[in-house]
Amino acid sequence: MEEREIKIKLDHETKRILCRLLDKHIESLRETAEGQKTFTRLLIAHEAERIGDVLGQIHEGWRQALPSLPAPSGELNQ
Repeated sequence: MEEREIKIKLDHETKRILCRLLDKHIESLRETAEGQKTFTRLLIAHEAERIGDVLGQIHEGWRQALPSLPAPSGELNQ
């Protein structure tokens, strides 16, 4: 699978909103995976992992660009 670096320029509040939405989406995917067949669970887990990677890139870019800001309140749910 190809690896991509995502660069997004957003203000502080927009990043917080985006991170919160991504966290909620990951949690929703995990809830959906419960009770599914093995293959479907694997597909959903893979998608949740990809979204988690995007969220991690946002957190890392945030930390590097603005080290004085506090860590985002919604950490990765892994």
